[in-house]
Amino acid sequence: MINKLDKVITLDDSSKYMVIDQGYYDHVSYLYVSKLDQDGNLTDTLSIFEEKENTLTTVKDNELLKKLADYFKKRAEKEV
Repeated sequence: MINKLDKVITLDDSSKYMVIDQGYYDHVSYLYVSKLDQDGNLTDTLSIFEEKENTLTTVKDNELLKKLADYFKKRAEKEV
């Protein structure tokens, strides 16, 4: 897995996101991101992207989102 922490990702629609955390859950790569505003500042719009074959898709399944939110929360608590 290539380290994408603190990197800016630009999507096809020109929206930009900063990678806050990344990890594998159930053998799939996920990125926890914050959307950037026009000036490049972090916003409170947070998303989780699934990464497969250099393609990102927004996770929309509510049950999976809850599991991933817990996963990333536990990882953040370990770092404190």
